[in-house]
Amino acid sequence: GKAALQTQRTLLLKAEILMMLGHSDEALPIARAVADAQEASPALGPIHPDTLGSHYLVAEILMMLGYVDEALPIARAVVGAGEVNPALGPAHPNTLTACRLVAQILDKLGYSDKALSIARRAADALEANPALGPTHPYTLRSRHLVAQILHELGHFDEALPIACAIADACEANPELGPTHPDALTSRYLVAQLLNKLGHFDEALLIARAVADACEANPALGPTHPNTLGSRYLVAQTLDKLGHFDQALPVARAVADACEANPALGPTHPDTLSSRYLVAQLLDKLGHSDEALTIARAVADAEDANPALGPMHPETLASHNLVAKLLDKPGRSDEAPPIARAVADAEEANPAPSAS
Repeated sequence: GKAALQTQRTLLLKAEILMMLGHSDEALPIARAVADAQEASPALGPIHPDTLGSHYLVAEILMMLGYVDEALPIARAVVGAGEVNPALGPAHPNTLTACRLVAQILDKLGYSDKALSIARRAADALEANPALGPTHPYTLRSRHLVAQILHELGHFDEALPIACAIADACEANPELGPTHPDALTSRYLVAQLLNKLGHFDEALLIARAVADACEANPALGPTHPNTLGSRYLVAQTLDKLGHFDQALPVARAVADACEANPALGPTHPDTLSSRYLVAQLLDKLGHSDEALTIARAVADAEDANPALGPMHPETLASHNLVAKLLDKPGRSDEAPPIARAVADAEEANPAPSAS
């Protein structure tokens, strides 16, 4: 009855809030239970918009938890059902948003070219929809995904003007504004791209402004992954500018905060990337013993992390740093076997090394 439907909507909202707060593991069983109940309900059924919305949330949470193989068929099923539902159809914003989720998942699975094609089609369709248009948040999120995938593919020059346009549109949109997480995420991407293109001074200014705004935003705060990612970019850019002594405390603070954050923890790839940067900076500042201890711990943790593993470019970069730090008088016999193992792995797995 109506009471059951209202209970389901309340539970789904609870799952969404838990996901946004970083408690995706708690959100998942709630969203799954709601989706299953709605699918079995005579009042709704498997292709009702409410049911599809719940399955969409299940797929989104699975993606955030790293279960991308499980998330993909669910997201694809939501798209397929949305396309055949007369109340929705292929051009409906809900269907196109589910297309964007499929693109995100494909990108995480390494099918970036396919993901880019789907993200572009979704963004174009959302922009052409008279109820939405080019500045609607749905459209801007899909365009952001296009820029993000272009960034991952190394097409920095093509991605930068798209990212700048999205950030400007988010800031100008009264539904969003300059301190909204969407606007900050787009501006962060602009800083990342400027960094990759060698415009370090401009990248640093933007990264600092984004980090400060994320920290001050009540929906994010100082320990949110978005804030920590921005602070990491500040440290990384300071490193590239040669300001190692300024970069080190920022990188340490980010690594410590990532480790303490229950949504990340000590073995999360973001935490390990931050620790790797700390080791690099310590080496550049002449503290090679401390750098070696940290680099070894990072390399071992990356080896054991199922999201990375021994052949991942970031893991190989960490082992390479260990070999470099061992290549000193009294330790030089330890360095060559590690360097050879890294070279062999890179030859067998010709992906670009992490920087």
